[in-house]
Amino acid sequence: MHKWCYDLLEKSLNEKPHIVFSNIITNGWGKVLFAKALPFNYVALSRHWNYIMIHTVTNDELKNDAFICTIAHEMTHIRCAKQYKDLHNKVNHMSATSENKKCCMQFINWVDEVAADYGIKWYYKGKDKIQSIMINSCIFKKSLKKKDKDHFTHPSWEKRLSFAENYTCFDSSLIKRIAGLCNCKNKALIKMAIEYYVQ
Repeated sequence: MHKWCYDLLEKSLNEKPHIVFSNIITNGWGKVLFAKALPFNYVALSRHWNYIMIHTVTNDELKNDAFICTIAHEMTHIRCAKQYKDLHNKVNHMSATSENKKCCMQFINWVDEVAADYGIKWYYKGKDKIQSIMINSCIFKKSLKKKDKDHFTHPSWEKRLSFAENYTCFDSSLIKRIAGLCNCKNKALIKMAIEYYVQ
């Protein structure tokens, strides 16, 4: 396991966010690689992550980078919770008959997920390696999917890999790219997402 992971796990014993391996709330996802940001600054990882990191080849760069990105991803969801809630509320207040409402909701879901992919910049000190770590993470996670496809809440790993390969940072051009993929045409919402997430 990468030293960064060891240090972060050790630090989380006494500081927030606390990182835990648990199946208590997993509802069956303990046998897959899964992670979730929880209330009160907790990040829960499925116990299968524990198995993968300890019992498989320890010098596997793809696996280590995927673990690093997973933790940083969930920590970024905690960090950006207010931004997502504000955007979510804005879409909820749109007219129920608006044909673009579903596209707008998918857009903010995807923006929040992809922004979290880039969240490793907040936590990992090796800035020159961030893009390669993201790419390795996407390759590893894509390899575990029998069917890699887009969902309403998440873009496919193929798309996320393409983002990591073609955008060195989460910027306005990437947000506009996501808007196009989701067919979101609400300019005010797109502008709001850029103001909230581009730092």
